[in-house]
Amino acid sequence: NPSAYSLKTFNNVTIGIRGTDHETTVILQEGGDQPGTYDMVIEGATVLKNANGSMDITPGKFAFASKGATEAPHLLASAPKYWTTRSLKIEDRIQKRKEKLRSQLEQMRKDRISQARSGDATSAEHTHEHHETVHNKERKL
Repeated sequence: NPSAYSLKTFNNVTIGIRGTDHETTVILQEGGDQPGTYDMVIEGATVLKNANGSMDITPGKFAFASKGATEAPHLLASAPKYWTTRSLKIEDRIQKRKEKLRSQLEQMRKDRISQARSGDATSAEHTHEHHETVHNKERKL
């Protein structure tokens, strides 16, 4: 449900979350990057919007909405300066965990398919045995 969760920064910026993995940073005062709301999507999608417009953000993209809301949010041509100097850098660890979970889910799916197929084979054997029994009883009649 896309409208079930949103993140609000300042009085004028909203980020709509669409079942995603993203990182939002708010810079309050000048110090390398322009003050405002920055959003970077790792997986999924977000929408960054203010009174002047909105911007859909997809994986690997950075978007920005200025603190003063003088313009619509927009995509950045490259990562903002803070991105390379931030202390929390866990993308690789998150990606490895996601890959491990996907692998586990895939194995579980394969196991279920295998179990279902072997269950079908067992069921087919029982059906065949039942038909032979019925056929033998009919012969006796």
